[in-house]
Amino acid sequence: MNDKNIACPLCGATVNLYKRTLNYGLRLLICPQCDLHFISPFPPIAQEFYDQNYYRSWGMINDVLPEHVKLLKEKNMRKHVKHIAKFISKGDVLEVGCALGSFLKVAHEEGFDVTGVDLSVQACEIAKKENPAAKVFQGTLETVRFEPESFDVIFMSDLIEHIPEPFLFWEEICKLLKNNGIICMITPDPGHWSCMLMGSSWVHFKEEHLVFFPKNTVNWVCQNFGLNFIEFSHVVKYTDIAYFSAQTKQFGPKSLAFGLSMLSRILPQKMEEFLFPLPLGEARYILRKLV
Repeated sequence: MNDKNIACPLCGATVNLYKRTLNYGLRLLICPQCDLHFISPFPPIAQEFYDQNYYRSWGMINDVLPEHVKLLKEKNMRKHVKHIAKFISKGDVLEVGCALGSFLKVAHEEGFDVTGVDLSVQACEIAKKENPAAKVFQGTLETVRFEPESFDVIFMSDLIEHIPEPFLFWEEICKLLKNNGIICMITPDPGHWSCMLMGSSWVHFKEEHLVFFPKNTVNWVCQNFGLNFIEFSHVVKYTDIAYFSAQTKQFGPKSLAFGLSMLSRILPQKMEEFLFPLPLGEARYILRKLV
């Protein structure tokens, strides 16, 4: 398999290190210079993908999210907001990839001025409705065009792995951040034991996940974009059987989806919606913009 002519989408280096073929047929490559893990070739992902059925895996029906899913989303986001407050306790916060607005809601309750941007028209409409105090924009950072140095905090959860041009994305992010501002990023870590254990069936290997940022890659980003690497930690997400079952039904792996589906059928609703922490290999990075 010849990958010698493939350029890393982050640093531009020539990549010839083939890692594995994933369950859905695409290859995972690793950049020898910045350690970015990325899919080759990138599958075509249209904007409509994030509007039509994406939130079905959250259990949403007719633009209504089940109450138990709202609770688990807000519980997870509240942990991140409280962690951010250890570094910056007030100011202007931008969430890139705000989805249905759970983070915006919690951050506003904690006293931040909140702004969100998301590619999905459907998600933005719901986020605006649920968060009247938030400024919500549909599009990308390039199309919305915020003023430089507008935000004290930029938050992104389950977002960076969807970005096909990560170098340009980091350039834009750093322009928008004030001096001494922080970035809080949650993203799957391919160095986590869950990835090593599950191999090509890792839950984060989905067609829409294009790039993966292990710790070495984030170090490279900091060195090249004027950021200070403040903190790295693995995080667990709270979930329940009903939500996790819906996720695996849409994204796989099929064996796990089948087992959870069977379990959902026999459990009473209270047990099916009981929240529990689940380590799925996600890392939280805290980065600060240098003066």
